[in-house]
Amino acid sequence: MGEGPTESRVPPLEALIEVDGNDRVVTWSREAEKLTGYRRALALGRSLCELLEARDLWGNRACNLGLH
Repeated sequence: MGEGPTESRVPPLEALIEVDGNDRVVTWSREAEKLTGYRRALALGRSLCELLEARDLWGNRACNLGLH
């Protein structure tokens, strides 16, 4: 049986990213590097909101940089 249009042979990435109480990255896995394109050395110590410009369903920034 062939591979269907929604099937994939590539396993999903499971990135591990941890932040402290100030939203600063303290853990950045190799999978996080692959997923985001940011190297661990660049990510550590930076605000997660700086690195990932997350948006909600309406296109608004999910992080408010003014609060960090």
